[in-house]
Amino acid sequence: MTEARNSLKGDSERPALPSPRPDQPLDGYAPMELRDPFEAFMGPFYSETAQNDGLKRKEAFIVDDRHVDADGKLHPGMLMTFADAIVGGTAWNSSGRRPCVTLSMQTSYTGIARAGDLVIGHTRLTRKTRAVVFCAADFFVGDELICQSTSLWKVLGEH
Repeated sequence: MTEARNSLKGDSERPALPSPRPDQPLDGYAPMELRDPFEAFMGPFYSETAQNDGLKRKEAFIVDDRHVDADGKLHPGMLMTFADAIVGGTAWNSSGRRPCVTLSMQTSYTGIARAGDLVIGHTRLTRKTRAVVFCAADFFVGDELICQSTSLWKVLGEH
């Protein structure tokens, strides 16, 4: 299970961690402050700078040589890592900014990405109970849908 944390989560107990790759300027996006060591290692990730309610979000990353398989295509595990990171922010926002952990994630791959491609994830809240948050995300390279994901998140401390 992955605990939801990012710059929007205001986690002052853990400092933001640097990515081994420098941030690149992306029009309309700002670098995310990642606090999970694995996510920071795979980043940088970017959040859309336009105002939103935190329940429908757009985040992005640029595919680099660390993210591809032997055939030069985006590794599915990288896409799941990105999905877990950004959908976790939506779950966290919908729970009143309370810690959440991944209960399950289902992912369907419908296309490919290669090094240099910009992958944009669109996350959204689909349902919420007191203890469980339901989220979904679609991932695009340009106009091509390359992946869809749905997930359930447990709000810690709720029964």
